[in-house]
Amino acid sequence: MEELLKNDEFIQYIINEYIPTNDIIYHEKIQTVFSSVEDFTKAMESFKLSGGVISKH
Repeated sequence: MEELLKNDEFIQYIINEYIPTNDIIYHEKIQTVFSSVEDFTKAMESFKLSGGVISKH
């Protein structure tokens, strides 16, 4: 599962750009964004505005 997340552009954006602080670990950053619909929506909008593309699977 973790390998799949490392290859996901949105997850990498969350870790490196959206929550760039080193005060919290990788999993805590993901948990923060996915903890509420509002936080997830804000992160997704920020990702899209940064030029990120959401691919359909």
